[in-house]
Amino acid sequence: YGSLNVHSAAAQSLLTGLFAYPVLMAADVLLYGATHIPVGDDQIQHIEFTRDVCDQFHKTYGHVFSAPRVLLSQTKRVMSLKDPLRKMSKSDPNDSSRINLTDSDDAIIRKIRKAHTDSIQGISYDPVERPGISSLLSIYAALRDVSPEQVVQEMEGFTNLQMKEAVASAVIETVGPIREHMARLVDDRGYVERVLRENEEKAKSVAEDNWQNIAKCIGLS
Repeated sequence: YGSLNVHSAAAQSLLTGLFAYPVLMAADVLLYGATHIPVGDDQIQHIEFTRDVCDQFHKTYGHVFSAPRVLLSQTKRVMSLKDPLRKMSKSDPNDSSRINLTDSDDAIIRKIRKAHTDSIQGISYDPVERPGISSLLSIYAALRDVSPEQVVQEMEGFTNLQMKEAVASAVIETVGPIREHMARLVDDRGYVERVLRENEEKAKSVAEDNWQNIAKCIGLS
C-alpha cells in the first residue's frame, strides 16, 4: 500500500472492500447455485476464489455446490474512451469516457468521435502501441461478432474518422433497441414491479432450498 495510512477512514474502507467483496460475491454465486458466470477478465480472480471456497467446503462437509465456471466474451475488458489504458466505468466522473445504455444516438456519435486515438496513419490492431485505436476496434469486433484482425481487414484504407463513424454506427445499432426497451419499461412501472416481485420469490425459493442443504451439512439444522 506504499504510503497509505492504514488507520485512516479511506484506508479502512479500501481494506474492507478488498476482503469483503470477493466473499460476498462467492456467497451470492454459491447460495443461488449459479454454474456459469459472465465476467470481465478483472473478475476472473473472484470466480477462482469462489471455486476455492466451493472445493474447501466439499472437502470439509461434503458435496453441496456446483463449482462455477467463467464465461468470457472475446472482448474481456472495454476500455475508457478518454483513457484507453483504464477500464470503462460507470463510476468515472467523466461521462464522455463511456457509452451509457441511455445515451442518444447523437451522444454516442459525439463520444466516439472524441475518443482518444493517435496520429499514426492507417488502421491497425496493437493494444500496446495503439491502445486507443485498438480499444475502438475491439468494441466494433465484439458488436459485429468478428475478430479485431478481421476488422482491420474490413477497414483497410480507412481514416481514423471513418473508423470512428463505423464504430459509432455499430454501437447505435446495438444500444438503440436496448435504450428504447428501457424507455418502455420506465413507462410501465406496474410491469417492472410485478416482474421484480415474481423473480424475488423465485430467488428466495432457490436460496432457501440451498440454505437448508448447507445448514444440514454443517450441523445447523
